[in-house]
Amino acid sequence: MTDLSEEDQALKEQLELYVVRAQDTDPGVQKLALESMRQEIRSATSSMTSVPKPLKFLRPHYGTLKSYFDIMPESELKKYMADILSVLALTMSVEGERGEDMPIDALMELVQQIVSFHMKHNAEPEAVDLLMEVEDLDLLVEHVDSTNYKRACLYLTSMSRFHPAPDDQLALDIAYTIYMKFEDLANALRIALLLDNKVIR
Repeated sequence: MTDLSEEDQALKEQLELYVVRAQDTDPGVQKLALESMRQEIRSATSSMTSVPKPLKFLRPHYGTLKSYFDIMPESELKKYMADILSVLALTMSVEGERGEDMPIDALMELVQQIVSFHMKHNAEPEAVDLLMEVEDLDLLVEHVDSTNYKRACLYLTSMSRFHPAPDDQLALDIAYTIYMKFEDLANALRIALLLDNKVIR
């Protein structure tokens, strides 16, 4: 294994501490550890050229976390752990032996899993940014539900003001599609008017 930079070593040790604390008998300590793991995954997945470092460093602990998950009582914390495990499991299944470059279909499968993870945890901007980076914003339509579609569309609408064509129009198109999916006709009309203005200009 290659020597880690000081920064990577610190991240690795921090994540290992979270793994230990995620198995604590105190639910408050568990929740903080799982939330901290999620934040590390969330902050590291804005770019997806290879498997994000937090997922690499957590992967050796998959078995430990899975064993603990199996004995956890049903709770919100168990669902939280399940989300983290599902992303880790996919990382293990799609990454090649060299550990850096992934085939595009494997990369997109991991992107889908991470987008799903973000959308379940109120991280709509991170999901949108990741899909914009991999140029597959259409996938967002599959991942929105009645609890998060408004936040996702609000972010799409606001970010469209700062993106050059054609990305600005794409963001509005997706927002319009999502509003129509949930029969939010007033907001769909508002987006349609914004799109008309852009076409007229």
